[in-house]
Amino acid sequence: MQLPPKIPGLKWITLIVGVYTAVWIALEGDLLCVVLLGVGVTAVLLMHLIQRYFAGITFTLRQWLAFTTGTGLLFGAGSVLVSLLLIAIKTGLHAHG
Repeated sequence: MQLPPKIPGLKWITLIVGVYTAVWIALEGDLLCVVLLGVGVTAVLLMHLIQRYFAGITFTLRQWLAFTTGTGLLFGAGSVLVSLLLIAIKTGLHAHG
């Protein structure tokens, strides 16, 4: 399996997540919106890392399985951590006390 040298549409996905982040900051809290943003930010960060460090690399089957397993673990754990961070930021910004 060979990864492409560039991930198609990555600039547009990054732009969309950035615009959604700006809109999300202004809105009142909703858990679904926070989780979607956490997943989106994590996905964009992982895609940028993959494009930077692994673009064009050819993997054997064993390497490919290890790579996808590691990427999946990073995506799952990263989504949770980014979502928690966003909830903390949102709580701090909108504290009405």
